[in-house]
Amino acid sequence: MKNLHMGKTEQRLGLLPLVIRMPVMICANFDVANGIVNGCIGTLKEVRYMTDNDGNHHAHACVISLPNSQGSTALANLTIEEVPVLEDTTAMTFTNPHSHKRCSIKRTQLPIVPAFAFTAHKSQGKTLPTAIADIQSCRGSESVYIMLS
Repeated sequence: MKNLHMGKTEQRLGLLPLVIRMPVMICANFDVANGIVNGCIGTLKEVRYMTDNDGNHHAHACVISLPNSQGSTALANLTIEEVPVLEDTTAMTFTNPHSHKRCSIKRTQLPIVPAFAFTAHKSQGKTLPTAIADIQSCRGSESVYIMLS
């Protein structure tokens, strides 16, 4: 799983590099009414993890600062702009293209990704103070329109 492309793991990274104060994007709809949805970008404030016998860290919860959220009810020790994100389990099925044997696995991970950069479709509708758009590599005018809208 650690070596597979995100397109083959339902957009889950093999390893999730987490650094406090890094920009992250939420990849699930947690609280639609209050604007805590897939595509929200915030700042990583805190990570809760467990350490296994081999010394590997397994994150099971984090706190993200979302200054533009609609303000859900604050939990104890969290401000109105801080949102807890809990681990999520996703089931995936792989089929061998030659033998057609199927393998099903479950993967548990925090539904967040680093947000230093994002795709044209994830940028659509966002208000950003500054942006760099790679329009030279676009094939047609649709992607340019999506990025700039």
